[in-house]
Amino acid sequence: MTAVVGLVKDGKVWLGADSAATWGDFTQSLLAERKIFRRGPLLFGTCGDLRPADILRVNLEVPYHDPDKYETAYHFMVACVVEAIRACLSAGGSVKKKNEVEPIPSVFLVGYSGHLFTIEEDLSCQEAGETYLAIGSGANVATGALHATKGRSPKPRILAALAAAAHHNASVRAPFYVEVLG
Repeated sequence: MTAVVGLVKDGKVWLGADSAATWGDFTQSLLAERKIFRRGPLLFGTCGDLRPADILRVNLEVPYHDPDKYETAYHFMVACVVEAIRACLSAGGSVKKKNEVEPIPSVFLVGYSGHLFTIEEDLSCQEAGETYLAIGSGANVATGALHATKGRSPKPRILAALAAAAHHNASVRAPFYVEVLG
């Protein structure tokens, strides 16, 4: 699957990701397209199926954040961004209603305005309770590495977390990429 890690420091959101794509238990390839991408004021990291990321990377129209209507970044993400993602993925054929729910086959780590969020398969949106977070099959190892490297600069922490995940998880592979928002 993957490892995508994020952290917030000094009002900036940093995301890092590996480059592996895996199918089944034994097939892995190297992706040319990065798992991290910008769309307007949002920085995305993605794991899971590749199609939803393709659709969002090309077609997502990020709504305007009206501070009079949505006081916090969290409220804006839940009310506007998640709905725009759902509509975009639905129009792209990546969301299909099943038992009155519209699950997506991916999970996203999203940076916005100095905040770090996850958007899960059920389209729930949660803000990180720590200053760091990881998603994907390498998440547990990467999260431990982020915790162990507190006090270091963001980029070296992210690279250390991704390297640890690659060392301990066969679905995580270099090269690693790091982007900053803010």
